[in-house]
Amino acid sequence: MVHAAHRLEVHASGDMPSLHQPIAVGSLYDCERWLADLREDRRFTCSVLVAADGERVVGALPCTLSRDGRLPGALNDLERGPDVADGGSGLMLLGGLSRLRGGALASARLDSTLVDAAVAALFQEAVARARRADATVIAPYVPAEQVPAMCSVATTRVEPADVWSELEVRSLTGAGLDSAPRKARQTLRADRVQLARAGLHVTRENVDTALVKEAAPLVAAVGERNGVRTHPLIAELELVRWLRYDPSSAVAFCVRAGDGELIAVSFGRARDGALEVHECGLASDHPARGVLYSAVFAVAPLDYAGENGLHTVELGCGHPIPKKVRGASQTRLWHVREAGPVGGHR
Repeated sequence: MVHAAHRLEVHASGDMPSLHQPIAVGSLYDCERWLADLREDRRFTCSVLVAADGERVVGALPCTLSRDGRLPGALNDLERGPDVADGGSGLMLLGGLSRLRGGALASARLDSTLVDAAVAALFQEAVARARRADATVIAPYVPAEQVPAMCSVATTRVEPADVWSELEVRSLTGAGLDSAPRKARQTLRADRVQLARAGLHVTRENVDTALVKEAAPLVAAVGERNGVRTHPLIAELELVRWLRYDPSSAVAFCVRAGDGELIAVSFGRARDGALEVHECGLASDHPARGVLYSAVFAVAPLDYAGENGLHTVELGCGHPIPKKVRGASQTRLWHVREAGPVGGHR
């Protein structure tokens, strides 16, 4: 397919293409991990739509086809819609959704109008391919800036999804903290004082299967507290899957009681100048849960990122308020559902 306004050609590929760094939204890492996980599952067929301007790749969009309408585990809570739920059609999911941040990828060095054109062309081609496969299109967790481009080429239904949060390391560590917004500065400093007063400290540990097994009940407990009932064995399997993708880049931020019992943990992975914070586990009955939470999701990751020359701590989705008060920049995410072509019917 050729998008006339910018003469963009869209074609399908089996793998993620090379894009000029930095990426405007999302990351190659998220998309590659998403595709690697689902290619092991025969229920899903994965491909990547690539938008090119001549020989230059300007955008990419992973597409996951589920012919029976089933969702990957990470998206079990996503409302599929009546046609899909009743077995009326298959489902095509758009985006690399390993951390519930979707949308298309495009280089941040491109002109914004070219990025918009690439997003529109990719979404339009995905819709056309989905129709040929008798599938309904859902683009979950799309960043707000890409929604208008998607809505310009198809009739869509847009619903609020979540909020993505990131911490900028330079402005929230060292001398940079002195110039941070007052609320963030006060909160981050209070986090450290409260941790010290509680007689607790965070250690960094290598991530292996023994630590994953130890951490899984704490991760499951946090999920249950947030309304997601997960058996510790399932939490362990998910952590093992995350670790297996690149074990050498993983680190754990741990707080242990005097007897060595693990009472708080989060996992991190450094790549492309950023630190991914993956999962958080807390002892459900500990009196200092709030202190433990801030220690392993903000204080320790910021320290690690600063020491290792990383520019961003990616906190991901969920719990936007405690992240915002610690200085996180945030992006609203939306579910975009295709309902038919502009001015026409499905």
